[in-house]
Amino acid sequence: MDFNDSWESFFARKGVLNKRDEGKLVDSAVEEIFRDAEKLYEDALNELEGGRVMDAAEKAWGATVRATDALILARIGEKPVRRLNDEKAT
Repeated sequence: MDFNDSWESFFARKGVLNKRDEGKLVDSAVEEIFRDAEKLYEDALNELEGGRVMDAAEKAWGATVRATDALILARIGEKPVRRLNDEKAT
């Protein structure tokens, strides 16, 4: 992904956008999650420019998780469920 690319154009090329909505994100929940991911991404770049590598990494990971959540929601219509690391799958 080109760093100057927007999330919307990136996912439009990947087929995540609903064609009936003429290029708009599938629904408002997905759009909200993508915007949150984009803000975290921008915050990560700002932290990195300020030399705060650990903070930048944390925000970049958050952006990755949020973008993944939006992709899953857009594709299957359900938000992903997360469990704590110490829980056993049942």
